[in-house]
Amino acid sequence: MNVPFTFCNKQPKHGKILASTCTYYTQAYGPLSWYQLWCTLCTSFGLQRLVTDGCVHIKYVNNKKSTQQLPEINLNNMAKLLKTLPIHDRIYSHCPHDTAIIIVVTYVDDNLVFTNCETMRQQFAAHCNKRVRFNDEGPVRWYLGTQYDRDPNTGAVSASQKLYINKLLTRWHMQSPTAIQLRYLAQAS
Repeated sequence: MNVPFTFCNKQPKHGKILASTCTYYTQAYGPLSWYQLWCTLCTSFGLQRLVTDGCVHIKYVNNKKSTQQLPEINLNNMAKLLKTLPIHDRIYSHCPHDTAIIIVVTYVDDNLVFTNCETMRQQFAAHCNKRVRFNDEGPVRWYLGTQYDRDPNTGAVSASQKLYINKLLTRWHMQSPTAIQLRYLAQAS
């Protein structure tokens, strides 16, 4: 058995476990290497990294069979510009809009994927799983200590940090804070 360079120099005995002499995740270049690998995975799928935020990658493709050109996308009012297509004119049949969009947001090794096209999400997950283990945990419920809920009727998303706030209140023994009345002066002199 060839022992990799990161393990002890002793030859392992049968039935013994190799002891690592370093940890991969905390190496000086570990986070940078992971970020570079992740960017390579995203760009090889066709995602573009935003100039304003290197942790956000985006891809949008035409979903209209009758038009092969990409629509102009303005990220500031993207939702207003998306047009609904009849099902017979869609490339991705389950994506109701003229543009299929996937946005990947990364924080260290946690990723959120926002999309209006289930097929693109599945293709991206399969693409990533060729190089790294990519867990698809379904719709987001918790991310970085924030709870997310989606209204099934309107699609509106709400975010709550109630659990975090309650932990802080408990930590500082303020579970039942008392209200105090502050007088507001109508005119400052």
